[in-house]
Amino acid sequence: MVSLNEALIIAFIASAVIIYFFLPETIPLHWNASGHIDAWGQRGFSLFIPLLAVCLYYLWKLIPRVVVYKKNFKKLGMKYEHLLTNLILIIILLYLLTILSAYGLMLDIKYFIIIPVAIFIIYLGTLMKHVKRNYFIGIKTPWTLSSEKAWDKTHERGSRLFQAYGFILLSLLILPAETFFWVLLTPLVVIIIYSYCYSYGVWKKDNKAIRK
Repeated sequence: MVSLNEALIIAFIASAVIIYFFLPETIPLHWNASGHIDAWGQRGFSLFIPLLAVCLYYLWKLIPRVVVYKKNFKKLGMKYEHLLTNLILIIILLYLLTILSAYGLMLDIKYFIIIPVAIFIIYLGTLMKHVKRNYFIGIKTPWTLSSEKAWDKTHERGSRLFQAYGFILLSLLILPAETFFWVLLTPLVVIIIYSYCYSYGVWKKDNKAIRK
């Protein structure tokens, strides 16, 4: 039986091949911080996006076979597949943005892409508290990888922080595009630095308790 992710990939590739023959000779390749197209290329580049989705799909299938802490990784169950589904849908939206823009429909990239990304981050935050120690998904610092307690507590805290970041992204959409794309990284940098320091603090306390 074909899985949801397989069906998405097959439908995506088939649609992209058909659409290719109806595209104009040039398509948009890049948007600047103001949300305006600033680079164009040959229509063949449109096939790169579904190819990216295919590569991601096979990489996703390979990782559980080679990842360290396989038992911990398997505990994610279908949540791992749902994470891939979200990523594929975001790639499809990126493709649609490119195709519609190629036909002259000027969409606001801020709303078209950031809203799905924000929803994905909120979902990732929800997922994070269920993630056990591994080397692929999660907040990987020297201390979370060496201490199960540091991993669990950091991810409990990180779960709330990433959910908050998703909602912050949605609230920032009221800003002008040129301001938005500079501001959106600031909370993420703060979360990364805080998580790094927090994991060290938990690890240090845990080590002191063990030595006593």
